[in-house]
Amino acid sequence: MTTLTLSLCVGAAAGTLDVIPMLLQRLSLRSCLSAFCTYLFAAVIIFHCNLPYLPWWADGMAVTLMMALPVVLNF
Repeated sequence: MTTLTLSLCVGAAAGTLDVIPMLLQRLSLRSCLSAFCTYLFAAVIIFHCNLPYLPWWADGMAVTLMMALPVVLNF
């Protein structure tokens, strides 16, 4: 299994876990698709990035925070 395939599988699993409660709350399909794509793309970027001056375990948190912040602030 290549790194890209693994990152897509992890992103799809995380996106699905995030979308299930949204569907139960009957949110719009657009919101669900947006959340799924955010998690899918975040996983791919996290798997392939190496941020300087950060330990390996902080890379994922930093990238996810940078990707989620514009979505959270857009209200």
